[in-house]
Amino acid sequence: MTDEHCQTNLPNLFAIGDINGKQMLAHVAYREGEVAVNTILGEKDEMDESAVCAIAYTKPEAAFVGMSEEQAKASGVEVSVRKVSINFSGRHVAENGVTNGICKLLVDEKRGVIVGAAVLSVYASEYIYALALMIQNKIPVASILKTTFPHPTVCEIIRDALQSTNRPKSNSR
Repeated sequence: MTDEHCQTNLPNLFAIGDINGKQMLAHVAYREGEVAVNTILGEKDEMDESAVCAIAYTKPEAAFVGMSEEQAKASGVEVSVRKVSINFSGRHVAENGVTNGICKLLVDEKRGVIVGAAVLSVYASEYIYALALMIQNKIPVASILKTTFPHPTVCEIIRDALQSTNRPKSNSR
């Protein structure tokens, strides 16, 4: 076991990657390495596991970050589920045709922040990071919605999902 600095219970011994038994993902090991080195150098740094992306490189890709509905419920966090079909994105449909896919966001209504996300889509791995950034930094939904999303992009689906809990299941624009 390691602490938030990737340090074991033994002085000057750090464990990163698969050996620490936490999340066996290459990108987690990379970040843990940075945290361990920074700690050794006396710089303040901590491993934040609240927004680690998990990705299945399938067709379409499945990407997840933050809490699931079950985890939120178990933690006592009341969330609203906001989701839209990936086909609501004109760019996605133009490049891929109508496909199965979804953007699902869990919003902690009390704090006004996203606490979890799941995306099933072509290249979901490319924009799940934006959601991780929003979750880890607890960026208020109100601030996210005041951001100008570039158009046409598939990541606009994040804004579309946040704007409504009951969007149409297909592109109705």
